[in-house]
Amino acid sequence: MPATFTPITNDVLSGVRQGDERALERLFREHYDALIDEAKANLDDDSFAPRIVETAMLRTWQKRAEFETPLALENFLHEAVHEGAVRDKSRRAGLHRFEGHEGVAAHRSNGHAAATADDVWARITTVMHAPPPDTGKMAKAKAELSRHAAAEHMAVVAKHRSIWMTLLYLLAAGAIVAGGLYALFRETPSGRATRYLKMDESHEIISKFAQVGSVTLDDGTKATIGADSRLRIPPRFNTEVRAVRVTGTSSFEVTKGGELPFEVRLGEVAVVATGTKFAVNYDTATASALVRVDEGTVEVRFGDTKQSVAAGKALEVDKTGAMREPSQGTLDEALAWTSGRLVVNDRTLRQALEQTRRWYGIALIPNDMSLMERKVSVNAPLDSSTVMIAELEKSGNMVFGWEDKTMVLYDAAKPIPKKKR
Repeated sequence: MPATFTPITNDVLSGVRQGDERALERLFREHYDALIDEAKANLDDDSFAPRIVETAMLRTWQKRAEFETPLALENFLHEAVHEGAVRDKSRRAGLHRFEGHEGVAAHRSNGHAAATADDVWARITTVMHAPPPDTGKMAKAKAELSRHAAAEHMAVVAKHRSIWMTLLYLLAAGAIVAGGLYALFRETPSGRATRYLKMDESHEIISKFAQVGSVTLDDGTKATIGADSRLRIPPRFNTEVRAVRVTGTSSFEVTKGGELPFEVRLGEVAVVATGTKFAVNYDTATASALVRVDEGTVEVRFGDTKQSVAAGKALEVDKTGAMREPSQGTLDEALAWTSGRLVVNDRTLRQALEQTRRWYGIALIPNDMSLMERKVSVNAPLDSSTVMIAELEKSGNMVFGWEDKTMVLYDAAKPIPKKKR
């Protein structure tokens, strides 16, 4: 049975448009099976389907700023897969005709029959992070080649000046080194953290849906990573820099001591702490950051704006840098997971289902799509999907049931076929 193409959510669209690789990976993994099935439907050899989907996702990334709606993004994905499959099929047909007419056997690829979603995503990220061709170096190499013959002649003519030229080169090199050292030593801690966090050698810890992980950093700090989140750790952590980047949500118990301050980056926001406990949340869809301090004190920075946050307090920073104390409802929705609970306050069912899938790893589908706009609330333990579903039923006037192996929510105000209950 072909895989169902799950509707693309607004937060995924927003993340992709903003260049968030985490959002692209979510788009890829949620729709990989459906796109593979679509590619296979237009191919003679199913083993090439992963490569078709890979190309389609890379094209999507290149054109990400052009998609205004989830439907536009979905349509582009379908068209890209269909066109890629048709082109591949046409190319192979042409190759077959060539072999028949010329009586030769062209080299054939073995396809990608064994490729998994992880394999394809790895190739996608490799292409995305590949450095662009250095046109300056290419032009320089060409110029050097054209000057090769003249250089030999000039070396003979200027031989008597070689000592002075060498001295000049040494002086110039010394000036460059001195300038570099000056720039390095005048670099601020914040600038150093930014530079290190951008390095390709950085390590990322990624949590999946319904997965909460923990790690002890090299300085002894304990970090807990919420579901569907990322923790980026730069090279030479705790020696040159003591900073991490969070996408999603995490909590920290920071080790005291040490000359380097502990810093957490949330988009453009920096949270600086020494020996304290706090939790953070960064929403890529709205580019808003939130921090709650449980012990000690932290300093929150955005550009030149700074604000201290004491134990028992919280602070929210929007994408413009405006800082304010969040409502209790906002705080609970973002960080109740640290107490083992999911909280959703008067949200649409569509928004609630994004969170239930994230924290429980289950997909609930309304039998009537109009239910997606119905307001619901949830306050349930993360270890009980039964309680979570009961909360949805109660607050949204719905009834839970099964259709084959699909978990379905029905409108309680309408008749429900008994065979589907």
